[in-house]
Amino acid sequence: MIVCKFGGTSVQDAAAITRLALIVAERRAEHPLVVVSALAKVTDGLLRLGETVRLGDAGAINDALDALLQRHDVVASALPGGEMALPALQEDVATLRDRMQAARGRALAPAERDFLLGQGEIWSSRVVAAALEGVGLHAEWFDVRQVMV
Repeated sequence: MIVCKFGGTSVQDAAAITRLALIVAERRAEHPLVVVSALAKVTDGLLRLGETVRLGDAGAINDALDALLQRHDVVASALPGGEMALPALQEDVATLRDRMQAARGRALAPAERDFLLGQGEIWSSRVVAAALEGVGLHAEWFDVRQVMV
């Protein structure tokens, strides 16, 4: 087995994820474990969202989350099989929306901030797993939070 780690620019859009799939396909015999960062600039958006939560503007929180979901939707929809990721992405965003609205008007606690900032990797990994399946590569999405503290 090999670990293939792809940073934000390697998953920044559908073209980059298509290149990623080609690299993974070339390494298939080595049983690659694929690890991805958030889509380029998504972590920055999540950091800004944390500040928006502190400021307490419910509408701005919703707008920021809608924009992040839309970005992932556009990328996923442009990939074969990418649409398979959309229901989970929508559920993730709904959960995050509830948590961020509940925290409105205060600074996030460290665990809340960690949860917020980790969403970018969760979302991009869902899109990449669906895209790999979409091009005929067996992929199983795994939530690393189940084993990592």
